[in-house]
Amino acid sequence: MRHKMEKALMYLDQVGMIMATVDLQGNIIEPNNELCNVFGLDKDEIRGTHFLSTTLTEDIEREKLLFSSLALGKTERYEIEKRIKCRNQGVKWLRSSASLTRNTQGDPDYIVIISRDISERIGFDLRTKHLNKILRSQRDVNSLIAREKERGRLIRGICNILVNTRGYQHANISIIDNGLSFSAYARAGQGDKSTSLEARSSPKINNQECLRINLDKDGFEHHEGRCNEHYSCPLHDVGNGCTVLCGRLHHESSFFGVLAVSVPEEMGNDDEEKELFKDLISDVSYGLFNLEKRKESQNHLRVLRKYEQIVSTVLDPMAFLDRSYAYKIVNKAYTWHFGRMRHNMVGETPDKFMNPEDYQNLLKPALDRCISGEIVRFQHWLGPAKQCNVSRNDLYWDVCLYPFFDDNDSIQGIIINAKDLTQHKKLERELVESREKAEAANKAKSQFLANMNHELRTPFNGIMGMMQLLGTTHLDEEQQGYIDAAIKSSQRFTCLLSNILDLSSIEAGNMVLCNSTFNIKEALNFTEEMFYASAREKDIELKCSLDPGLPSRVIGDPVRIKQILLTLVSNAIKYTEKGFIQIQLALLSPAKGVDLRIMFSISDSGIGIPDDNLKTLFDPFVQMDNSHTRMYQGAGLGLTIVKRLVDLMDGNICIVSMPGQGTTIHFVLPFALCRNNSADEAHTIALPQMSKTNLKILLAEDDPLNQTFMKIILKKLGHDVTLASNGQEAVDKFAKNNFDCILMDIQMPVMSGVEATRAIRKSTSIGSKKDIPIIAVTAHTQPGDKERFLEAGMDDYIGKPVSLEDFQRVFSNFFGQKVMQA
Repeated sequence: MRHKMEKALMYLDQVGMIMATVDLQGNIIEPNNELCNVFGLDKDEIRGTHFLSTTLTEDIEREKLLFSSLALGKTERYEIEKRIKCRNQGVKWLRSSASLTRNTQGDPDYIVIISRDISERIGFDLRTKHLNKILRSQRDVNSLIAREKERGRLIRGICNILVNTRGYQHANISIIDNGLSFSAYARAGQGDKSTSLEARSSPKINNQECLRINLDKDGFEHHEGRCNEHYSCPLHDVGNGCTVLCGRLHHESSFFGVLAVSVPEEMGNDDEEKELFKDLISDVSYGLFNLEKRKESQNHLRVLRKYEQIVSTVLDPMAFLDRSYAYKIVNKAYTWHFGRMRHNMVGETPDKFMNPEDYQNLLKPALDRCISGEIVRFQHWLGPAKQCNVSRNDLYWDVCLYPFFDDNDSIQGIIINAKDLTQHKKLERELVESREKAEAANKAKSQFLANMNHELRTPFNGIMGMMQLLGTTHLDEEQQGYIDAAIKSSQRFTCLLSNILDLSSIEAGNMVLCNSTFNIKEALNFTEEMFYASAREKDIELKCSLDPGLPSRVIGDPVRIKQILLTLVSNAIKYTEKGFIQIQLALLSPAKGVDLRIMFSISDSGIGIPDDNLKTLFDPFVQMDNSHTRMYQGAGLGLTIVKRLVDLMDGNICIVSMPGQGTTIHFVLPFALCRNNSADEAHTIALPQMSKTNLKILLAEDDPLNQTFMKIILKKLGHDVTLASNGQEAVDKFAKNNFDCILMDIQMPVMSGVEATRAIRKSTSIGSKKDIPIIAVTAHTQPGDKERFLEAGMDDYIGKPVSLEDFQRVFSNFFGQKVMQA
C-alpha cells in the first residue's frame, strides 16, 4: 500500500497535481511534492497541520461542513473550489476533490484530497465578467448617445454609467464651452444623487483642483495644450491605492474637454484596461461632438477582437460560438485537440468535428441551455474527434459554457472553456484500485493473524497444561520452583502474543468496542485484587480511591477498560521498588454529547521517566532503556496499546513524571449513563440455578495433547469427562448421553464448534437438553471473537491457554461455589 501511495504521489508530482492524505480530523498525513511547492513548505512542516490552515477565512466554513459529512461517512466524495494563501505565491484558486477511504469494516479510515491550480481559469472567468461589464457599459453609453440630445443630461448619464455599470470608483467629464468648464461628477455608491452639472472655470474632483496639472502644465484654459492622448497619475484624495485615468475629448484635431476616472491601482496599470479606456474616450468624444446624430454602437466585432487577444494566451482549449453555434474564435489548444487548422474550423459548427453521440447527448443540450442565458458545466469522457488528423483516445473533459452579450444586452454567442482531466481521472482509478488491493491485503493480514493466533495458542495450551499437571504431582522445592518459573515465562509469552495481536488489530482498524452496562467500582476492585499479592511481595502500598459522586453503573467496554488499568498498574509495580501505587477515579464535567467523563489516575513512587523519553513513550517497541543490560524486561507494547485504546474510546491520556520521584498517568474516558440501573443490578446478581460437585462433561477437542491435559485436569477436579474429536462427534455423543455441560473447541475437522453449537440449539429431538451450558474453549482470541461465539449460542468463553482458575470460574458461574471446592 505504501509503495502504491508513493508511486501515486510521484505520478501526481509529474502531472502537476496537488495531493495529500488526511486523517478524519483534517490533519495532513502525507503531502506530495507539488503540495509542498505550492505552499512553499517542507513535508515535515506540512505533516500534522490542518488541511484548512491555508484556506482563506471566507471559504473555510463551506468546506468544514462538507468535510465533516465526509469524515462521518455520510458522503463518499465532494468537490469544491476555494482560495488558499501560499507563502511566496500569494492567493491561488484550487479545485479540490476529497474522497473517503474506508477500512475493511466499512468504517471511515482516511481521506484523499486531490487538487489542481485553477487560478488561471478563475482569472479568466473574472476577466470575462469584467469584459462583459465593459461591453454592457459601452452599450449603455452608446445607447444614451444615440437617444439623448441635451448635453447636460448626456454627460451626467455617461458619468453614472461609468460608475454604476462599468465599475469605476469616480467619473468626471469636463467640457470647455466659450471659456467655461461644464463638469459632471459621479462617485461609486452614491447613485444619481452624486451627479451634478455646473459651470465653473476649472474642473474639480472632491473639491480639489487635480486635473489642470495633469492635463497641461500651462493651464487648463489653453485648449490646444500639450495633453497626451492617454496617461495615468495617482490621485491621493480620491482614495488609497487608486489611479486616475485621463483622456482628451476631441474631434479630429479639435480639443474640447476631458474624461477622467478613478480606478483601483491594478486596473490603472493594466494595458488592456488602458486600451479599452481609449476606446471609451473615442466613443464619448464622438457622442458629445455629434449630439444631433443618433447612432447605434457597433462594438461587437471590436470586443471579439479583444477577446481573441485574451483567448490566444489561454493554455486550455477555448472557443467562441455565435447564436447558430458556428465557431468565431478558436485558440491553438482547441484546434490541436481536433487536429485542424484554425481557418478550417472558423465558420463551422462543432458537429462537423465531434463524435456524433457526444455532440447529440452532451454538447448540443448544453449549448441549447447556455444560449438561453444559463452557465452550463459538465464532465465526461469524450470519444475521438470525427475526421481527426491526429490519433486520439477517449479523453475526460471538464467543459464550461458561458453566454456573452451584445450592446443591447442580448445573447450573441457562447464561450466554451475546456480542461483535459484525463490524467487526473486515470489517477483516481489507480488510487481506487490501490485502495481495493490494500483492503484485500489488510483482510488477508487479519486472517493470517487470526490463524497464527490459533496455531500458536493451541500447542502452547498443551505446554502450559502439562506444566500445570506436573505442578500437581509430588515435587521437591527445587522442582516446584522450575515449574513456577516455566509457568510465569509462559504467561509472559501469552501476554506478549496478545499485545502484538491487539496492536495489529487496532492498526488494521479491526478492533471493535463492545459496550455494555458494568460496575466501574467492580472493575477497580478486580484490578486491586489482581495486583494485591504482587504489591505486597515488593512491600508496596497499593491504594485505591473513588469519587463519591461516581454512579454505580455506566455504559462502556469493561474488557478494554480493565485491560488499560491492568497494563498501567502492572507497569507501575514493575518500575517501583518501594513506596506506593495509588489508583484514583474522579468525576469530571460532561462534554458535549456525552453523559459523563471519568478521569483515571495511576500514580507511583517509582523510578520516573526522563523528559527525553516522554515524547516517544507511546511509540511501539520503545522503552526507556534499550541496552543489553537493562533491568526491566518487556517488548514496549503496553503503553502503545493503552494509547490506541484510549483514542478508540474517544478519550485522551497524558503522563507527568519526574526522574527518581515517580510517575502519574492520567486518562479521561467518556461514558453513557445506564437508564435502568435496577434491572441491570437484578440481572447481575442472579444466582446459579443448580449446585453440583461432580459434573459430567463433554469435551470437544481435536488436539491430542490438549485432550490429555484438559481431561486429566478435569478428572483431578472430580469430574467425569467424555471426549469428542470433532464437532459432528460431539453432536452425536450429546444426543445419545446426558451431560451437565459441554467444553467446545472452535476450530475442529468435520464440523466446527460454532456449527456444532447451532446444531444442538436448533435440534427438535432432544427436548430441554438443547439448553445445556456450552463453554467455548478456543485459541480464537481476536477482538470480536467472544461476541461472535456468544451470538452463535454459546454461554461462556475461555481463551487458550487455559488454567485451573479458568475452569473453576465458569463452573462456579453455572453450578455454584461447591464446584470450586471439588
